[in-house]
Amino acid sequence: MSLSVLDETRCGVSNYQAPDGTFSYTRWSQVSGYFDGDGSIPIRFRRYHLKFCLSWTDSYLPRLQGLAAFLKAQGLSPTKPYRSDAVYFFSLNQQHDVLATAKIMIPLTCKKRTDLQTVVQYLENKITGNEAIERLNESVRVRRRSARIRHVNMPYTLLEGIREGRLFGTLRSARTQSKIKDDDKDTIRLERRAGVSVRELAARHGVSRDTIYHTLRAIRW
Repeated sequence: MSLSVLDETRCGVSNYQAPDGTFSYTRWSQVSGYFDGDGSIPIRFRRYHLKFCLSWTDSYLPRLQGLAAFLKAQGLSPTKPYRSDAVYFFSLNQQHDVLATAKIMIPLTCKKRTDLQTVVQYLENKITGNEAIERLNESVRVRRRSARIRHVNMPYTLLEGIREGRLFGTLRSARTQSKIKDDDKDTIRLERRAGVSVRELAARHGVSRDTIYHTLRAIRW
């Protein structure tokens, strides 16, 4: 995806409230400034890599709906605004959306510029998970970011972490497959043909549903 900063000289208005109560945003500088004040960078921890999100929050839903509409118009995929306690949230979760948006907002932000740079460098495989988290921890220490200090053991770039995760999944699958005897595999095949569900097969044989799926895929019938 290729995004570019909008030509703000052709945007004759800032933001305005439409008759239906929603707000229309016309400039990346508006969205970036809003993020600099009330945005956040949630982190989802995988076994070997990190997943970053960009989130906006407000107590007034129409304002968030306007923000989300602007991002959709740029070809992005924001979540539908949802309510938690007394405020509303929406976020960008797809990593290519996060990368493209962060790169646009970096020159248009102040408070969160360093954190966005960290996100971009990690998503572009320039730093490891450990380095990314430590940089975000430093933002917490200097009170540029509100979050708790995190500790991870993730000495991988994003791409390296994804590869390690795939290797781990392959090895785990091989180990679980070795627990099922050949006779049991034949039984699983016959029971599945007879219409027994995968859930029931997993319960009968004391293994996970993933193991049953792997077993069935390994059998040609």
